[in-house]
Amino acid sequence: MSINEIIKKYLPITNQKFSKTTTKINHCQNKNYQYCCECKEKKLQLCNEKLIFREIKQVSNFRWHLSFNCQNNHLIIRYVIIENKKIIIGAIKN
Repeated sequence: MSINEIIKKYLPITNQKFSKTTTKINHCQNKNYQYCCECKEKKLQLCNEKLIFREIKQVSNFRWHLSFNCQNNHLIIRYVIIENKKIIIGAIKN
């Protein structure tokens, strides 16, 4: 389920325009270091697993936090701000 589908289902929206979502929003972007046997050093790897919806929490009248897990058990939080004419989706640094 994409973030736009979750917003349509759970949040009170009327005529707001959705912003274009990219894979950075719909997929985990957690960074971790793993040891590379070939180079014999630690290398940065980006987790790009699909997000699994957990819960939604209303922070204020116009702001919500959506909690997700990826298949590697990373906790990911995306914020959603609903303004008069559009919906803003962003990532909270984890």
